[in-house]
Amino acid sequence: MLKYKLVVSDLDGTLLGNDGNVSAATKELIQSYQRQGGIFTVATGRMEDAVKPHLNLLNVAGPAILYNGAKIIDMDKNDIIFEAFLKYEVAKEALKLLQDYEWDVLLYQNGKIYIKEMTPGIEKHLKKEDVECEVVGDLHDFLQLAPTKILIIGDNGKFDFFSQDLQNRMGIKINFTQSEETYLEILPEGASKGAALKTLADALKISIEDVIAIGDHLNDLSMIQVAGLGIAMENAHPQLKDNAGFITVSNEAEGVKEVLLRVLNDLDFSYNIPDADAI
Repeated sequence: MLKYKLVVSDLDGTLLGNDGNVSAATKELIQSYQRQGGIFTVATGRMEDAVKPHLNLLNVAGPAILYNGAKIIDMDKNDIIFEAFLKYEVAKEALKLLQDYEWDVLLYQNGKIYIKEMTPGIEKHLKKEDVECEVVGDLHDFLQLAPTKILIIGDNGKFDFFSQDLQNRMGIKINFTQSEETYLEILPEGASKGAALKTLADALKISIEDVIAIGDHLNDLSMIQVAGLGIAMENAHPQLKDNAGFITVSNEAEGVKEVLLRVLNDLDFSYNIPDADAI
């Protein structure tokens, strides 16, 4: 019997190589893990259209955590387990304040992305996630309903100032996270991968102690902390490594593959495997 019943992995910088793909060896181990009764899924900042192709290729049918914890959905059944929205007044004020910054802003609402205008930065992001967007002009004027999240791509040296300024204007603590050095996201209150992981484990009737979470950046920190075993990639942010119960090899060296090898062979996570392929 498997010790860990649920394995949840981040996508970018974790399950995916730098080329945006999952190796054949990792795919086979995911299938082996599922055949033995385990549940494998992903927790990502991506939207539905950017995740479903990967789940289809991996033949993963379980619920996925999207938008950095703002939504949990079984896309095969179109069954929403959890969904949260960014407060309209927070989103509205954020979009107004962002007019003072030369940053790329993407508004996520109803499974779509809306932008003011196309830029090289946005084009690069869309290409990476293989999704499309709609150009609508001024986002502050466009917004009429509470969105799922706002993604900002820009100079992270100014993110702290912007975050504090927005919170001072609103008079409340606002939920920010970073999934990459140049990405700042504004999320619904209380939404995080960690909170979503707890909700997902409860829905699947799996103890959180029987869950492995794997990630590489600050948006993964909460799920690394709440999982029975939190694992950081070798290429992970230092803060994630400090909080992880185990550090696997990098995404380019197929760190998720190493984790699954240990799980399937009931190997301890307290020592390194000299040659994972030899197992």
